[in-house]
Amino acid sequence: MQLSLPSIPISTILFFTLMLVQMMGIVPNADGHRQATGRSRSQPFTIDRRVSPVVKNLSPTSGPTRGGTIVTLTGTHFYSGLTQVEIDGLATQSVRVISKTELRITMPENEVGWMSLLIMNPGGVSVQLPNAFKYISALLPAEPIPSDVNQDQVVDILDLVLVASQFGREGNALVGDVDEDGQVSIFDLVMVANQFGQNPLAQLPAAAPSQLEQMATELSADQRQRAVKAIDELAADSSQSAEILALLQRISLTLRPRATPSMTQLLPNYPNPFNPETWIPFRLSTNAGVRLLIYSASGQLVRQLLLGPLPAGSYLTPDRSAYWDGRDQKGRIVPSGIYFCRLDVIPLKTPSTVNGRLYRQLTLLK
Repeated sequence: MQLSLPSIPISTILFFTLMLVQMMGIVPNADGHRQATGRSRSQPFTIDRRVSPVVKNLSPTSGPTRGGTIVTLTGTHFYSGLTQVEIDGLATQSVRVISKTELRITMPENEVGWMSLLIMNPGGVSVQLPNAFKYISALLPAEPIPSDVNQDQVVDILDLVLVASQFGREGNALVGDVDEDGQVSIFDLVMVANQFGQNPLAQLPAAAPSQLEQMATELSADQRQRAVKAIDELAADSSQSAEILALLQRISLTLRPRATPSMTQLLPNYPNPFNPETWIPFRLSTNAGVRLLIYSASGQLVRQLLLGPLPAGSYLTPDRSAYWDGRDQKGRIVPSGIYFCRLDVIPLKTPSTVNGRLYRQLTLLK
């Protein structure tokens, strides 16, 4: 005797399939493998942690050579007992994961100079932070450095922005009045910029973009306007080096108010073709939860990039756009070929809204 099954819509079949799998205590992960949900006693509870860590902020960015400075990293995808840290290529055990969004490193003793940090999760997925922390002399100078406006023992773009935010003001006890002549002028900006050293771009540690953006949000509209005017005047000085000009342009773009895009867009990646890494810019017309999915030409999911909740705006530059290192979810280098990326957007104010999905083609050449 044959049984005839009733016609069931595909969406209903998918729904019941997922429900059945969950009741059995097993769900498929992003790689298609099975993992326990915790409902079955015969299967251990596991979580797929082969996701690249994301660092949004790092503080402080300097400390004495004797070590002991506790550096706090905020971001996503930090896992206790699994996330590892290397300081200039050397593994350190002085790592404490506070939560999935906060990690603390106790810096060891070292020589004066900039150090890079490598934050790694299982499967070889990692994020590199070049020039993230600067060791300074344990002996404080007899006199404070006039250009070190925020008194963190490092003269960098944060000091420049503090001076610029008071540009044009007059009076006593102004922190931006570096030369102490009673007014904040272009001369104060020049004094700070001249302290950047031979390679001013090296004064922009990996966490500085997010630190700069955070500082920008703390400035009033008047302070922003003053800062942009000051930075633009300094950039107009023909005696500035190409490195200083590039740095000033970067600061100016960060401080300028960004117009909210009228529509959400997934833009062409750059470079394309690429080998082995590429950046994928996009625009958001509203605050949203964002993820980027990379597919092979056959439609197989290769990589999932969780970009997290993001405010409306344009994510175009390398420090803001999505980044793909040419590896799959397990950290393996993928072969040359055509790939497709999909941007999924869920507006934060309307969580019931169906995902907006935008697609782009990527070409990997080796």
